[in-house]
Amino acid sequence: MITIFTIPRAFTGQFYFIQRNAIKSWVLLGNRVFLLGDAAGVAETAAEFKIQHLSNIKKSPFGTPLISDAFSQVQKLAKTSLLAYVNCDTILLSNFMSSIKKVELSQFLLVGQRQPLKLDREIVGTRAWENKLRQLLKAQRSRPIMGSSDYFVFPKTTQFVLPPFAVGKLYWDKWFFYACKKHRIPFIDATLTVTAIHQQHYPSLKSHAYGETKLGKETQSNLKLLDGRIYAFTIYDADYLLAKSGLIKPRLTLTKLIRNGEIALILATQKFGVLYPLLRFVQLARKLITWWRLRSRDTLAPGQKPR
Repeated sequence: MITIFTIPRAFTGQFYFIQRNAIKSWVLLGNRVFLLGDAAGVAETAAEFKIQHLSNIKKSPFGTPLISDAFSQVQKLAKTSLLAYVNCDTILLSNFMSSIKKVELSQFLLVGQRQPLKLDREIVGTRAWENKLRQLLKAQRSRPIMGSSDYFVFPKTTQFVLPPFAVGKLYWDKWFFYACKKHRIPFIDATLTVTAIHQQHYPSLKSHAYGETKLGKETQSNLKLLDGRIYAFTIYDADYLLAKSGLIKPRLTLTKLIRNGEIALILATQKFGVLYPLLRFVQLARKLITWWRLRSRDTLAPGQKPR
């Protein structure tokens, strides 16, 4: 059992069945669940599913819940050894639990890419619901969305102290990847083994429930708290991949090797600013190599590999 927590938006419109699908899937996996915030329908849903509700949560000047306060509250109250923050539009299947059991590290952060799926009703909890979802993923030819993660699993003893990020805006998730590198916490990409279903919703330019576009003031505030895009690390910076056989190291390509050097320089420039010109050179080299490989791929004959 692990403790899953989230900050739902109001249970209205399409988000009524989307969020109920997600929360039901977590409960049916046998986990303890916390819902945070005072949005419409949160208290009633928590009571219906007999799960914990924490209504008081700190908010930004714009009224958006702070994800930092959610982490702080749940880390104090949780009684399980593992915690997971999961976005409230994300359905988890049984391979979520079986995959986590393969990780035998005392400290880690486990994330993974999500798979988009169009749903128009409550399906979780119906007969053979997991098989139905797998069939729908296949029918819609769903593939993982590059670079994105909707879940963050970590031991309770890994105390993440977040800046006051607004939930549902860009960049707060990038901070986790950066923090792992800075504090040498093993960072795991579980995309190969975990099926995390992101229920598609619209309008796509609205970020969370709080009426701001992705490039609005609160997103800019999150970026400022991150201290700039240079620290916006991604899931591709993971130290390990979680495969069926367990943890494996990512394949060390030229681009990956240069990126590892770039990360080392990013962290080093915090203490030694004189290294910044070298960092800029390495970043330029990586971008040029990436451009060349993409250009080569586009101009190669079928079956031909870049040199």
